[in-house]
Amino acid sequence: MEQDAVLELFDCYADMVYRVALSWLRSPQEAEDVVQSIFLKLLEGGMTVYSGKERAFLTKITINHCKNILSAARSHETVPLDETVLFTQPEDRELFHAVMELPEKYRTVVCLHYFEGYSFREIAQLLHTGTSAVSMRLHRARSILKKQIGGGLKLERNLKRISDELKLPQESRERIRSHLASCRTQKEDIPMRKTTLKKRIPLLAAAIVIVMALSLTAAATVADLFRNDIIVSSREDAFSDASGSGSSDAPGAVAITGPNGSPPSPLEEIAESGRFKSDDWETGERIGGGVLPDYTEWDSAEVLSSEPSLRIRRVSRADGAEKMEYTAENPANLLDTLTGRVTFDLSWLASHYDYVPDANQAFVVTDAEGGYVSECFSALYAKPDGSGYVRLDVDNIAQADYWGQSYIVDGSYETAYYYTSSDGYEFLITMHNGRVWADCNTHHASISLYGAYLTSGEVEEILDSLSLSAGG
Repeated sequence: MEQDAVLELFDCYADMVYRVALSWLRSPQEAEDVVQSIFLKLLEGGMTVYSGKERAFLTKITINHCKNILSAARSHETVPLDETVLFTQPEDRELFHAVMELPEKYRTVVCLHYFEGYSFREIAQLLHTGTSAVSMRLHRARSILKKQIGGGLKLERNLKRISDELKLPQESRERIRSHLASCRTQKEDIPMRKTTLKKRIPLLAAAIVIVMALSLTAAATVADLFRNDIIVSSREDAFSDASGSGSSDAPGAVAITGPNGSPPSPLEEIAESGRFKSDDWETGERIGGGVLPDYTEWDSAEVLSSEPSLRIRRVSRADGAEKMEYTAENPANLLDTLTGRVTFDLSWLASHYDYVPDANQAFVVTDAEGGYVSECFSALYAKPDGSGYVRLDVDNIAQADYWGQSYIVDGSYETAYYYTSSDGYEFLITMHNGRVWADCNTHHASISLYGAYLTSGEVEEILDSLSLSAGG
């Protein structure tokens, strides 16, 4: 972009970019750095800003930039807000700090709605989620804030007033603007130096060596990540491998799995087994279930929302443990109910398969002290022509190495092989008599596909589309 145009955008939107970055990073210094980076990117070119879309465009690239920062740093330290963010009203300072302490998914929608004035639909577009999810997050955020500091309608008025004082510090504004204004001269000087490339070649070579070293280190780390079932040539090899691995299991206790030979269940039967039951939901029946044995029995249920787009129910028991249950017509609406310990993208699946309404659910379990225990996600999709289907199940638990390993004798399935997805996750794919399984187990997560009448190519395509991130 032309420098004058970038400076004009800076004058209009620098405060907005600062507030959005602050809501994600909770560090005033890092938010200032993001402001400078965003407008430098515009100055360097390569991005088109359409007239009338400047605000939404800058918000979107700011959000993406902040996500990249958070993804690159697992432990993200923040600067104490008292030292850098000041308000004239004491209650505004208290409210702002309460907002900054909200979980990320609540904090960001509060800031986008109250600080920047975005509508539910606009926020949904910016965050790639549904309007119902945005509404739910804001409702929960307001409930938390009201419990902490009270306020009612006054709370919402104060939230909107905060943005008037929450601005890029004047000294930082002048510094960044001066830097942007001086960049043109610097960029003109660099290409004129014929020795620039030669001087940079050793740096490039060093960078390549570092990247290769990091790649090798990452490969060594990932090698121990997966705990998938093991393919062996015979039952005897399974017993031998178990003994050689130091397993305490007796030979007779070695788990060897195989297909039962039956054909896939009809889609209607699969859908019915996982379909939401309205009567059960409202009456509090069928509240059992969980990933871990200690968290399968529950005492009572409270319906929080019966909206078909996202139903919400709190299930609890006497000791204080809690399970938040969710069902949805569209499984994409369930993604925001998860904790983010495992992330995946359903966009490709949604564009190539049809989701089966009300056969999709998720839940998150916490213990009596509110600590994380586990979570579960399940979604069912069918081929548009009805010739096959696939169910995606994702489980994650706080306990490490819970998932046991079994042995599979080569030849017991029609097809059995390991496949590494484009995201670097190793899956064991097995196929037999029209049934398809693809499983990946890490130290904490289990990601599974179960399908009917899918080719190996179709299964691999689904796995590659997930953009999976499952931690360790």
